[in-house]
Amino acid sequence: MRLPGHSGSLGAMSASTSLWGWTKEHDGPVAFLVAVGDLVLSALLLWMTIVSGITFGAPNAAEQADARQAQDTAQTVWGVWLATGLLIAAGLRMPRTAVVHLAAMLAVPGVFVAYVAAHS
Repeated sequence: MRLPGHSGSLGAMSASTSLWGWTKEHDGPVAFLVAVGDLVLSALLLWMTIVSGITFGAPNAAEQADARQAQDTAQTVWGVWLATGLLIAAGLRMPRTAVVHLAAMLAVPGVFVAYVAAHS
C-alpha cells in the first residue's frame, strides 16, 4: 500500500507527477550520469581508433583495411551516439542534459586534437 504523499524511490513517478515534471526535476542528476557515460564512451572509441592503427613494421594491405574498418566503426558509433543522445534529451525536454551531452562528447576529441596540434 502506498502512503499519501510518499513518492517512493528516486526513479518512481507518483500519479500527480507527469513525465515532464520528472524530467525537469531530475535534469541535473541525469546530466551528470550522461556526462560520465559519454566521457567513458568517447575515450574508449578514441583508444579503439588509435590502437587499430598501431602495427609492428610496415602494415600490409589487410592490416590497413582492418585499421580503416575499426576507425569507421568508431566514428559511426560516436556520431550515432551523439545524435541519439541529443534527440532523446530534446524529446524529454532536458536542456541541461542535452548541453552536457554535447560538451562531453566533444571534450575527448577536442582535447586529443589540441594535444596533437601542440606536439606536432
